[in-house]
Amino acid sequence: MLKLKLLAGFMFIASSIPVLADEACVAPELPELPAYGALLSYDQLNEATGLVQTYAMANTAYKTCLDALILDPGSVSREAWRAAMENYNTAGADQNALGKAYDKLNEDWVETHKAKSE
Repeated sequence: MLKLKLLAGFMFIASSIPVLADEACVAPELPELPAYGALLSYDQLNEATGLVQTYAMANTAYKTCLDALILDPGSVSREAWRAAMENYNTAGADQNALGKAYDKLNEDWVETHKAKSE
């Protein structure tokens, strides 16, 4: 719940002050997920889930910050606006790639543990 409040506060600040948003838009670091879901314990899988959720929240805040720049192109230089557009697209692609990697990790874990229980 605290994370949601912090996220909401950050989103409000980023959208309220578009001129300052350029300095506040910091891309979150992609988490490193384990390579093989089949080798994970339940706790390790939950830890990976937490990493993905934390990244998704931070990436949403980042894209919201970029939105403030994109929607107010007069507040930044043409180059900064283009960079914001490129960064927004990259952030979306990164999140999709992370989601696919997590889905594969989860599927491997389920298949392995399903086979063990049979």
